[in-house]
Amino acid sequence: MISSITSVFTVMMFAIVFFAFFVNYLLNALGYMGCMKKAGEATWKAWVPIYNEYTMFKIVNLKSFLIIFKIIYIVIAIVYLSFTFAYVQDISEKADNIVNNSISSNSIKTTTTTTKNGKKVTTSVDKATVEDGEELLESLGSMSIGLIIFSMLNSLFGIAVFVISILFAINISKAYGLGGGTIAGMILIPNIFILIIGFGSSKYQGSYQPTQATTNV
Repeated sequence: MISSITSVFTVMMFAIVFFAFFVNYLLNALGYMGCMKKAGEATWKAWVPIYNEYTMFKIVNLKSFLIIFKIIYIVIAIVYLSFTFAYVQDISEKADNIVNNSISSNSIKTTTTTTKNGKKVTTSVDKATVEDGEELLESLGSMSIGLIIFSMLNSLFGIAVFVISILFAINISKAYGLGGGTIAGMILIPNIFILIIGFGSSKYQGSYQPTQATTNV
């Protein structure tokens, strides 16, 4: 029962994450398309993942190698989310086993005698339940270490990506002749402001030149 609920929750979370990623990709691609057109770059590049970011970095005179940090961050985030969902699913399945074994009449019993207030108290517990509980504790310990490591890596590269996004906001504002308001907007709500830059009245003022002649699509 617990694992079934967890499975449904996991599917829902994956669907939400995928939807958020798709909306983010769509808005960015549209904004990049407008920005690339103003810069004299082929607009089809705006729809190619990673390459669109690489092209925009060149357009706004930001070091292109910084895209590597974003790629690593995305990979780590995907692995981290997958590992987390797998962790939760595994724990819920073991919890299900404990519940099922505890109500099973065929379970092998093990007795434990303890002393309480000078009197001996004997308790009877399903042996399978005890074993499942020990396995659950082992899983909690081993998998938690992996989660902590990926969480730290995710946070570390997340900070790097945030710094890069600030640099990108500053450079794109300068490249299109915009001010501090656009910088703040690109940091806080970049999906909206990239559309404003791409389809607004601003004009490209940077020094970037495409490596070869292209035709706008």
